[in-house]
Amino acid sequence: MEQIKELLKFPSPFKGSIANEEAVRTELKRRGLDESTVNSFDARYDARSRRAWAIINYAILPNQRPIKVWTVVNVPSEDGKTIVRKFSRPVLLYHVSQVCRVSK
Repeated sequence: MEQIKELLKFPSPFKGSIANEEAVRTELKRRGLDESTVNSFDARYDARSRRAWAIINYAILPNQRPIKVWTVVNVPSEDGKTIVRKFSRPVLLYHVSQVCRVSK
């Protein structure tokens, strides 16, 4: 696991909230990962979408299910000063334990 963290030199594009980070921790615990892995979870490096993993040459392992979290999207007005509406959008993330390096 530490080797993978060293390979990931740049942070994840996922910029979730503290609530989402706790939701991912809860799901990792539910899926049976050990306590040290759950406690050391850092959303900046350990969780990415399928596409974000593919960009850095990682593939999702077979039979791995994503972790679903929700983000709030703000739609600004044309002048950009006010928010016209907000809506929730699901984001499917994969933990670093669910991926493997793809050789080129």
